[in-house]
Amino acid sequence: MEKLNIGPHMSISKGFLATAKRAIKLDANTYQYFSRNPRGGAKRPLDLDDINAYLEFGHENGFATLLCHAPYTLNACSADPSIRDFARRVFKEDLEDIKYFPNALYNFHPGSHVGQGAEQGIKYTIEALNDVMSHDMTPTILLETMSGKGSEIGKTFEELKAIIDGVWCSEHLGVCLDTCHVYSAGYDIVNNLDGVLDEFDHLIGLERLKAIHLNDSMTEFNSHKDRHEKIGKGTIGLEAIIRIINNPRLRHLPFFLETPNEEEDYKDEIDLAMLARINSLSRSLANESAAIKNYTAYESKAAETISDFFAAFFFSLFFGGMLIDAVFSGIIAVIISVVQFNKIELNLFSKNLVSSFVASVLSFIPGYLGIEVHQDKIIIGTIMLLVPGLTVVNATRDMMNSDLLAGMSELFNAIMSALSIAFGVAGALWIFGKI
Repeated sequence: MEKLNIGPHMSISKGFLATAKRAIKLDANTYQYFSRNPRGGAKRPLDLDDINAYLEFGHENGFATLLCHAPYTLNACSADPSIRDFARRVFKEDLEDIKYFPNALYNFHPGSHVGQGAEQGIKYTIEALNDVMSHDMTPTILLETMSGKGSEIGKTFEELKAIIDGVWCSEHLGVCLDTCHVYSAGYDIVNNLDGVLDEFDHLIGLERLKAIHLNDSMTEFNSHKDRHEKIGKGTIGLEAIIRIINNPRLRHLPFFLETPNEEEDYKDEIDLAMLARINSLSRSLANESAAIKNYTAYESKAAETISDFFAAFFFSLFFGGMLIDAVFSGIIAVIISVVQFNKIELNLFSKNLVSSFVASVLSFIPGYLGIEVHQDKIIIGTIMLLVPGLTVVNATRDMMNSDLLAGMSELFNAIMSALSIAFGVAGALWIFGKI
């Protein structure tokens, strides 16, 4: 499953590097920023040293592509020629600046036609883009989906398609889907997310969807109002937001938060999103695990035994064991699998206790045969097959979903399993005088 790339809208007044360091403290691995004052036309001077320092820092810390947002004053479809000229100037300057970022993304609002009609407004936006874009440019320009307040264009997928179809260099055009905006525009991402994505794919193509503005909405569905709300506090709701984050057709995209928060408060939303991704992963692993167990139980016991060997083998290597340690760890895992201590009619605590005890006892055999091994690495490789990692993940998932009773039960089971393993190993070591 893809890594979750998520971050908030942040000020870059102190530079890209300083902003990235602040983002890290929020558990973010990307961020969105304004290219200039969002209510004016002033552009901050470009500092290439700062950009290069950020690029190195971002690479070291696994940052995803940043999203540069055009100022709100940019209105490429205005009836006023001077405002359209301003839009062209901003486009050119911003695109020149962000070319230093690999795979740069530049987002803007398609604008408001202010009385001359959507068709004419779309024509003006196309003219502006055709004037500033070229086939050899490197940034990707994103049309943002809008709520449809006032005379906004971009409120429907058809209007976005009309712009894309009219641009000569459309290979450099994409879309940023704003969850608050599309919901307010009448696209029901709460009850029919896949249907909305199907419609987008049919009209525009999902390959053009490059980023998500992840926002809840203060207003009701189809309200045509642009009022962002904190995640889980609005009419879209937490469950729908989680489905968006984990949707197979969306989860590879970068997510940008534009919710009404102070900067330090974004951490809670980012952590919530991270837990949502973990939740999805745990369910996927649980389903796969169940499928594997079902297959191996009824179709191929040999496949299960072989997988146990290699799992223990590589766990031993991972924790610093030598090749000979890994081989013996794999052999012991096979013995445990063949004997099937897990089939003993006892509780989970007792099963893990017996399995870990026997595995630890068997780890003494190479030494008695005069073979130089690292006994601790053999034991670690073997007992890792018993460690309740999935149980811990499921406990986290259940508690995140407000199922406190189920989560605490899973957590208790995980703790008891860990204790049983520890007691089994300790018992064997005590018998042989190692502790």
